[in-house]
Amino acid sequence: MKKMTMMVTALLLSASLLWTPQQAHASSTQKFCAAHDAKLAQDMATAIAAVVGVKMLLGGTCSYIGLSLAVEVSLKSGKDHAKQFEKIVPRVIAASRGFFKVIVPTSDKAYEALKGHNEWLAKVFRGNMLGGFEDFASMQSASGKPQVKACRGLLKVFQHAHKVLLPAVAYLAASKGVCALAKAINPHCKKSSKHKNKCALPVYHDLPDAEVYSSEENQSCNAKRDKALDRFLKLASQYGPKLSAMGAFNKKLGALLGPTAQQLRTFHRTLSSFYGAVKPVDRGMKKLNSILKPLTKGLKAIGALMNKRVCVPYKTVTTTRKCKKIKIAGKKTKKCTKVLKTTTKKVCTTIKNIGKAAGAVQKPLEKLADKAAKPILSRLPKKLPIPGMSKIKSKLNSLSSAMKFGKLASVMKTVTKAKTYVNTLSTLKRQLSSIKNNAR
Repeated sequence: MKKMTMMVTALLLSASLLWTPQQAHASSTQKFCAAHDAKLAQDMATAIAAVVGVKMLLGGTCSYIGLSLAVEVSLKSGKDHAKQFEKIVPRVIAASRGFFKVIVPTSDKAYEALKGHNEWLAKVFRGNMLGGFEDFASMQSASGKPQVKACRGLLKVFQHAHKVLLPAVAYLAASKGVCALAKAINPHCKKSSKHKNKCALPVYHDLPDAEVYSSEENQSCNAKRDKALDRFLKLASQYGPKLSAMGAFNKKLGALLGPTAQQLRTFHRTLSSFYGAVKPVDRGMKKLNSILKPLTKGLKAIGALMNKRVCVPYKTVTTTRKCKKIKIAGKKTKKCTKVLKTTTKKVCTTIKNIGKAAGAVQKPLEKLADKAAKPILSRLPKKLPIPGMSKIKSKLNSLSSAMKFGKLASVMKTVTKAKTYVNTLSTLKRQLSSIKNNAR
């Protein structure tokens, strides 16, 4: 059993390099598979959860930014058309006066509010927020407004980060499995030894010196156990350098991941709060956008209507003399009478030129213009519901302050090495499992 306990010690000393930030040696205080491993796994879980959450929220956020910009463009078009036609339409189409009196100031107010809102979005979602992600510069969209490009670029960064960090989960799972198996071998040693106190390795306390067992008497072990423990000893020698390299990897990754995981968590929470304020505004934007489409279409129809020709009948009365010869007392004489002659004519003009028509036909022409415009005016919105965007502004300030995850790029570069270690740990895990079963 002395042979077995020395082999357990050797493997634990080698394996402890994987789990502790300092190189393990005899008689040093270690917390094998405890604090360091738990902290790294916890930080990784926090980072991945935050990355996945941010990825989902950024999708909706980028859509909202794009919608807000599109509504601004539509609103500007509607506002400009309304101002343009306000100068001429109400003069000849009396039915439109109430509409233009409301829509012009309302569209002006809505446009200024939305323009300012989009400027605030542009201050937060900007190209330089991707600082530290130089290798991912190509992830930014090639076209679109700067804030849309920046948001979609950030979304691609987090999509890539999720893909890169996932192998680390497999790495940590394999590490945990190796650790659990190494710990599980110790009780078997304790059960088979006559010197239980010396054989039992205190996993969460000091690892004993290998020399402690050098003076112990040989104890009988069956051939099957001896063979398994021989393999155990070989594994300790074979995997020592690899576990040492993984220990250095863990130390480097842990130093980067710890603060980054907390930054990502803060950013996720802040973005979640921001998106909570965005959702009702997003619904309002969609409603406003659905109103702006018929508004712009209707205003264009009114513009086209101004070139429509309208005609009214116009009667003129003329006086003519009608003469005929008659006999009076045997004499022929010419008798003339006045005759009134009524002539009906059409007076035509375009609606925009009704004001130039003769005064007598202006009123009838205006009635025809009102009648032609009525179907269009009935489809136009009477007001523009402006979504309340004040809450988003305060959330944007917090979001801007939370955009501190520059070390994520370094974490992503470092964690790619985890892939190369997964197969090594999986193989070691299978071998330790076999040893555990045969060392009982």
